[in-house]
Amino acid sequence: MKNNATREAWNETSLYHIKAVPFEEILSKIQNNQILNTKEMAVLKKLDLKNKHVCHLCCNNGREAIAISKVFSCFVLGVDISDNAIEIANKLQDADKANVQFVRSDVLDLMQNEKLKSAFDVVYITAGTLNWIDNLDEFFDVVNYLLKPKGKFFMYEIHPVCGMFDYKIKQCEVENNPQVTNNYFMKVLPVSTNGIDYLGHNVYQSKAVIEYQHTLTEILSALIKSNFKLLEFWEDVEDISAVYHNLENGNIPLSLVAILEKENAK
Repeated sequence: MKNNATREAWNETSLYHIKAVPFEEILSKIQNNQILNTKEMAVLKKLDLKNKHVCHLCCNNGREAIAISKVFSCFVLGVDISDNAIEIANKLQDADKANVQFVRSDVLDLMQNEKLKSAFDVVYITAGTLNWIDNLDEFFDVVNYLLKPKGKFFMYEIHPVCGMFDYKIKQCEVENNPQVTNNYFMKVLPVSTNGIDYLGHNVYQSKAVIEYQHTLTEILSALIKSNFKLLEFWEDVEDISAVYHNLENGNIPLSLVAILEKENAK
């Protein structure tokens, strides 16, 4: 993930996203508890977050981080690589006064901060995180570094099967007839310069968008290698990506949930 191209691409995209879903709309959804879906809420309740410390990696504009803090009365640190996303997140936090702090950082750089070592009860990632990570071992080592002993790691992610369908050319929108365009075992998806505005669907000449494809085997193997114990895991047909909703016909796994526990420090 240590890639300035990713930072530049998301700085561009954040400005398009705030036009598609304006600041006031995001703030209203936060204040009316419309950010977290029912499955997400169920897992977060199970994790018993009250008065605990949570870290949301790749938090985008911070909407989930703020929502979690408000609903569960906990402190949340949100981290994202995009300057513009963090700027928007800080404005949301200022308007809502949630117990949240945001940091603009590459996730891999967090291991240089001794204060963050074993500082969190829960680390959380959600839709569209792992596809920006080139080295899963390094990423999950950061999660291990951040968590307290026996801390929990909650992944609510897009299923890797979705990488077979190229949302950027909208072939995935053909209901009940998805066109497979990418090899499931492909390591790097085709580089795009058409932007990643999956909210407003604008196509523009963008910085290079470099995404990575990880199989389910690779994800689980990397978690085990980084000393995590799998507590719960399931696949779901619900789209949480905002781009694969037309594939919600029950035939394709579109999302996954994993709850893991840190067994040992690395």
